[in-house]
Amino acid sequence: MSARPGRRAESRPPTGTRTATHTATRARRPVALVDVVVVLALAGTALACLVPAFGGAWFVPAAAAGVLLGAVVGWAGAAWRWPALAVAGATVLGYFLVAGPFARPGTTLGGVVPGAATFRALAFDAVRAWKGFVTAPTPVLAFPELVVVPLLAGLVAVVLAVSLALRVRRAEWALLPLGALLVGMILLGTSQAAWPVVQGGAFAVLACGWLAWRRVSTARRPAVPASTETVDDRADARRLSRRRGAQAAVMVAAVAATVALAGPVVAGAQSRQVLRDQVEPPLDLRQYASPLQSFRRYVKDQEEDVLFTVDALPAGARLRLAVLDAYDGTVLGVAGGDRTGPGTAGSFELADTVLGDPDAPVAADEPSRVEVTVGEYRGPWLPSPGVPVAVDLPAAGDGAERTLYVNGETGTMLATRPLATGDTYAVTAVVPETRALADLTGAAPTRDAGAAAQYRVDVVDQAARSFVGTETDGLAQIGLVRDRLLTDGVFSDGLDGQPPSPPGHGAARLVRLLSSDPPVGDDEQYAVAAALMVRSLGYSSRVVMGLYPDATGTGAGPVELRGTDVHAWLEVAVDGAGWVPVDVTPSEDNVPQDQQPRSNREPQPAALDEPPPPEEPEVAPRPPLAQEDDVAEEDEGVDLGAYLRLAAAIGIPVLVLVGPLVLVAAAKARRRRRRRRAAHPVVRVCGGWREVADTALDLGAPLRPGATRRETATGLAPEYGGPLMVAVADRVDQVVFGSVEPTDAEVEAFWAEVDRLLAELRGGQGRWRRLAARFSVRSLRWRQDGRRGSALARIRGGRR
Repeated sequence: MSARPGRRAESRPPTGTRTATHTATRARRPVALVDVVVVLALAGTALACLVPAFGGAWFVPAAAAGVLLGAVVGWAGAAWRWPALAVAGATVLGYFLVAGPFARPGTTLGGVVPGAATFRALAFDAVRAWKGFVTAPTPVLAFPELVVVPLLAGLVAVVLAVSLALRVRRAEWALLPLGALLVGMILLGTSQAAWPVVQGGAFAVLACGWLAWRRVSTARRPAVPASTETVDDRADARRLSRRRGAQAAVMVAAVAATVALAGPVVAGAQSRQVLRDQVEPPLDLRQYASPLQSFRRYVKDQEEDVLFTVDALPAGARLRLAVLDAYDGTVLGVAGGDRTGPGTAGSFELADTVLGDPDAPVAADEPSRVEVTVGEYRGPWLPSPGVPVAVDLPAAGDGAERTLYVNGETGTMLATRPLATGDTYAVTAVVPETRALADLTGAAPTRDAGAAAQYRVDVVDQAARSFVGTETDGLAQIGLVRDRLLTDGVFSDGLDGQPPSPPGHGAARLVRLLSSDPPVGDDEQYAVAAALMVRSLGYSSRVVMGLYPDATGTGAGPVELRGTDVHAWLEVAVDGAGWVPVDVTPSEDNVPQDQQPRSNREPQPAALDEPPPPEEPEVAPRPPLAQEDDVAEEDEGVDLGAYLRLAAAIGIPVLVLVGPLVLVAAAKARRRRRRRRAAHPVVRVCGGWREVADTALDLGAPLRPGATRRETATGLAPEYGGPLMVAVADRVDQVVFGSVEPTDAEVEAFWAEVDRLLAELRGGQGRWRRLAARFSVRSLRWRQDGRRGSALARIRGGRR
């Protein structure tokens, strides 16, 4: 069982293939490192085209994370010979783990660890961010989620380039994904290039220089085994290397000279063609103020002005100016106007893509056709009695184009060039059925899936819980909120003779409304407060701003709508019934109980009693956004989130790559332990041979399926293990097919011989080859230890 001392020296192959293989492997390492560095440099040059689009270099950390992750994945895939599917899986997993802290930090845990919302958002970004990037106004400073574009583009391009550079024989294939990345970034950028000559010249010179260097380095590699290489062979290799080096230098110099001379001429010869110039950008509602911000102006300054004249308005219908549901603590915005907020509904599209023919006849059972004449109203928002089906809009007076956008879900319409006094347009719309909460017996309000992520005002939430008490029915809860506001509230729009009522509907104004006894406000404050209270209960709600007369029109003739007819009301979504309007504004007859009628007597000075100290609320009210910004500016502490995001950008890719390696090493250690500690000595001896075969397989040895141990050892001996390999295989055959079972001491001696053979196998390989073999999964996929039935029975049954 023991090995002879002379075996160790005899086990090494004296000449030939293995020496040449080791020499080529050692020569390949610096080439691979240079390949990766050049790929990173070319990718960075291509991504620099996006600096004007982003308005600066603030996207560089995200782009750097993408290209570095791509280099790591491509290197690991080439080093451990991952199949294409494994490389693709590692790329996708790395994207979801790394992109969150940069593109969607608000959805991550602590700004670092991705959650379910992160994976969902990044999945949509991978598909939609490209269109959003092209259509967003530049610079895209307001859309931090668009850093997904350079991150994902750099990740995919670098993975492909590194994989091709390290795996295929012709390195120029690696320039295909990098060239595509350069062209793609130019198309996604702006017509105003940053440094076109510098970028193009650097890319061309670096690419040509790299190809030339690769050609020279290939010429320097030995074409024959070192043991048989002659003096003439070495001299020919040196001459070929010098000739290729001279050719490469001439080629790089020619490319550099061409770029330096022709680059400025070509760059200024014609305008730069990019995708964003060929694509119609979406409507940017940030350019248009929310109509609810002008509510007090309509009811106070234009109280008697005729804003619109409506002909054929259906009985009981309301003219809807805009639907609003995106609240940020300061303004309630138009639904569909916040790209990232959870309270959006629908999207604005060009009218000719969502509406029908305005001249089509309207039957009695179809949507109603209403004519609206503009009076003293000024603004881009156009009223409609419901969701428009067709709109006949007059052309602009100066001949300029007037574009109409329509939200197909809410019915809100916006004209980029407002109409003037006297302009008339016809709108055919589906008028929503007017239903009351009391008529919806047995129905349930629709749950708001994004309520938890919306802006919250603590005082509003407390008021909602106080109003509903122990009631659990959804419609009943909404009814209690409505009733408390109608009965306890006081109406005032700040006119003379009314209680003081500041305008606005920011968080501070709502806190003042609900903290006052009694509450004082108008439609603007009550509707927004009610909508937020319904949301805090978990139900979908929104605010509609529009006009309707105090006396219901008959629909037979024109109706004049003035500033006093402007209102805002609450709408709640009910399953099976759609959006149901709810009026929550108190009657104008509601006055404070302590308010006395006016008299001509001289007012008496009030007693200066010490006011009672205010009670502190259980939960401090959340300040509006402006106050939060001030607090953030005063806090000069350490930005822990930035450090965590940096640690995640570095640590998560390392964890993704190191984790599988640890699992592979643990699986191999467990396999060896199970083989060496098998219950039967024959099984332990066979396990020793299998350990040798698996090690050779991980080192790259070709094992023929179905071959006997003797055949396998004979085929591997010239390069792996030498005579000791054959001796170990013969010893296993003697044990398996012999009549006497080995003792435990003999088995331990055999395993000691196996360990010496394994040291021979690994010692004849290079360092990187040994490292790759340690974490290779070839032997794990080649065959597995059987766990069913008797291992000894399979061995005795003739298993080789």
